Amino acid sequence: MELDILNILNLYGWHMLFFIIPLIIVYIILERWIHTGHAIGSENSGAESPIERIKIKELSQHPLFTALNYRHTIEIPNLTICPNMPVRQELFRIIIGQYVKHLYNRSKYIVNDEHKLNTLSNTNWNELVTNTYILEMSKFTNRLRLLNVPPILISKFNDWQKDSTKMLLDYVNTISTYDIYDGDNFMRTVSLFWVVNILITATIADAEHHLRALNGELSGIKFNGNIIE
Repeated sequence: MELDILNILNLYGWHMLFFIIPLIIVYIILERWIHTGHAIGSENSGAESPIERIKIKELSQHPLFTALNYRHTIEIPNLTICPNMPVRQELFRIIIGQYVKHLYNRSKYIVNDEHKLNTLSNTNWNELVTNTYILEMSKFTNRLRLLNVPPILISKFNDWQKDSTKMLLDYVNTISTYDIYDGDNFMRTVSLFWVVNILITATIADAEHHLRALNGELSGIKFNGNIIE
């Protein structure tokens, strides 16, 4: 699924995310409707749907966590961005890898207390998610500084991913006000994690594109004792 989405984005442009993400949300809602004949949160549900079966498991078992773990441990350490410039390539892998690790940890934090999560009002759910993903970005930036990533690169990466951050915030606001969820924060969070999974795909691809385009701005700067090519 992610490869299909990435192909669409490469073909038609990253603005297609504005159309793809709502389709995912609608798909989840329709799955519930088709299999039960009732909206999310309805008391009079019929046969158990695939979406309902997800609810038997914990949110920590959402496919987002498997995908992020795969990216961090396998995909990103083997990314070929600029093989003829090993210091620069390792630096880029560190930045993207730390970003994925940050999203993994932040998502885990959201589902750390699932019982409490399910008791939150729409407004409080929105605040929790917004604060966790958006306001906590300073922790990601501080981690890059501790790893001696050059400030110019930290600044540029933050600029590149601003659009993805804004898009995530917009959809958090949208999801938090959907009446169709009827206070079901479990399903709201399931939808959110699908959105995060797609956004990270776009962010990684976009970061690769921008990182490859950096030339003289990094040349000559030292990283962990080595001069960046």
